[in-house]
Amino acid sequence: MNPRDWKITEEEYMGTNRYPSDTHIDNALDLLARVNRIRIWYNSPLIVSSGYRTPLHNAEIGGARDSLHCQCRAIDIRDRNGAFCNWCLNNLPYIAETGLWMENPMYTPGWVHLDTRRRRTLVFIPDNRTFPAESNG
Repeated sequence: MNPRDWKITEEEYMGTNRYPSDTHIDNALDLLARVNRIRIWYNSPLIVSSGYRTPLHNAEIGGARDSLHCQCRAIDIRDRNGAFCNWCLNNLPYIAETGLWMENPMYTPGWVHLDTRRRRTLVFIPDNRTFPAESNG
């Protein structure tokens, strides 16, 4: 398979959902263009674990009240072994070049959250969160 064919598609991002508005379409296309640039630099396939969420679904799964997933401005990439997370943290200039921000990996075990909300730092701690308790196992 050609690495150029590994791009994340609208279908993968939206799932079975339809775009609620033209703004959502614009946001999704912008986000996917940015994430697919990262994917090219990363040079491996990326799997969407969470793309667009309806407000109802977001509430059902305990998502943030103002989740950017509901605006098509955020994406979670499956990362069970931490390889993509490590790549992102070691290549922050690429993240910055695309205008994406990454949630602190301490809060996202098994996935990498990227979004388009401007913040003071590229790797951010979500509002009103505490660090997870340490595991004894």
